[in-house]
Amino acid sequence: MRALNTTLLNAQKASSGTPYVLVVARIGTSYYFFSTEDRLLALEHAEKPYGGAATVKISNQDHYFSSRDFRGATLGICYGYKVGSNPYYSMAAPVYVLEQQDYSLEGKLYTEFTCVDDWQKLAWNTIGPDPNTGSAKASAPAWNPPGAKVDTIRAIIKSRLDEVDPPLGFHIDSSDGVENTYMPYFITEFGSTELSIISNLLEMTTCVLRSEQDGIHLRWLNPDSPIDYEYNSGHCHFMALRARSLVLPNWIIYVDHKPMDDSPVVYSGAASDWASIAAFGKVGVVKWDVGILSDAEAATRAESTMERIRASANLGTIIAPMNCGQELYDWVKAEDTQDRKSVV
Repeated sequence: MRALNTTLLNAQKASSGTPYVLVVARIGTSYYFFSTEDRLLALEHAEKPYGGAATVKISNQDHYFSSRDFRGATLGICYGYKVGSNPYYSMAAPVYVLEQQDYSLEGKLYTEFTCVDDWQKLAWNTIGPDPNTGSAKASAPAWNPPGAKVDTIRAIIKSRLDEVDPPLGFHIDSSDGVENTYMPYFITEFGSTELSIISNLLEMTTCVLRSEQDGIHLRWLNPDSPIDYEYNSGHCHFMALRARSLVLPNWIIYVDHKPMDDSPVVYSGAASDWASIAAFGKVGVVKWDVGILSDAEAATRAESTMERIRASANLGTIIAPMNCGQELYDWVKAEDTQDRKSVV
């Protein structure tokens, strides 16, 4: 969660307040500011795992955008509250103007920005010819072949973020001890996107990635982590929903290749959720990866997959006055005095 100063923190917890939204556009060294008190008309903004987008609608009644091109501009979207005559706000991860549309309707002029985020950049960057020289590479990248383990998952992810122009910053907030030690034998193909490489690598861990102002941050989804923010009588909420399902599949087995009669597996490892097995019976899935080179690696992969399945079985929704500092993968808690339960 982004740090908030005391004034903004108190404002968002108050029983009532005046919301404030500011969009800061940067083109080179020039900055432009559009707020709810100025010409900002509407905003749709979604932050999601591996993808986010924004649509910004701004008044052009005075022909401000008639001679201005904002395509490629970096936008910082800020959420906050007015306290007295002063605005206080916190800036979310950057988005970039992909398309500028200038509308002329009966009696109205406005401009709309369609924006994408860093994840879209990674989704558009594919493995192929050298982007600088245009020359073809001899082969698609591969890491840690047998007998030559060098790169951890962390190192490979950083190398992919460095391929973006300009390179994306990479920051470690917390680690599960796998992403910085495990060196998987990982093979790609021409046409693979940088995003698919990163997401496939991260599936081998219990870590997540989120975009922030200074780049991409890695964080361990540790269920024992302290709560980042609490919705209670100090920050009331309108609705809290906790959705819990059985952990399924509840038995994961990883092997080094697809099991066949004439080719028995060499390495294997398993992980299970015994509470789900006791309640529902065993539901097993066998997965294989030619990059697995030991039983220990297979067991690590199985346990990481099982932890992600457990996490996806415990979901929730909170509707509340805006928390201006909340980010993806924050641990939040809702204290509900009506049903006398807590939702985390």
